[in-house]
Amino acid sequence: MHHDVEPGSQLRERQAHLFASCFLAPPDQLAEQLPRRVDWPRLSELKMHWGMSLKSLAFAAHRLGVWGDSTYRTAMTQYSSRGWANAEPPALGEAERPALLGKAADLLHQHDVSLDLLAEATALPRELLDEVLASGRQHARFALTL
Repeated sequence: MHHDVEPGSQLRERQAHLFASCFLAPPDQLAEQLPRRVDWPRLSELKMHWGMSLKSLAFAAHRLGVWGDSTYRTAMTQYSSRGWANAEPPALGEAERPALLGKAADLLHQHDVSLDLLAEATALPRELLDEVLASGRQHARFALTL
């Protein structure tokens, strides 16, 4: 898009980040939802909703004028002091589980189809099959060592 900018230009990099953030979270919609003060629980909810990092949300709050310089500095100080620069806390909820696979395994068990037979039919290593099926079960009703 830029024909006259050197490769690796900081200007180009900033503009690319700005475009991506506006594309993923339209500024008018995001600005309405951002808290007017540093509110990590609310920002965590927005992290889940928009799929953005807490740091990106804080930056957006400052860029959009929701937060002034002082509030932004306070947020970044808190962010760093909590160690989030190295590992931000997850806010996307529990990982998705393949629940239908667990139900399918239960159905196969009800019809006396062994997991060894299933592993053979699918050409999957038995250990991998056990791991995949176990991830879809919260409460196994039978042992996966059939």
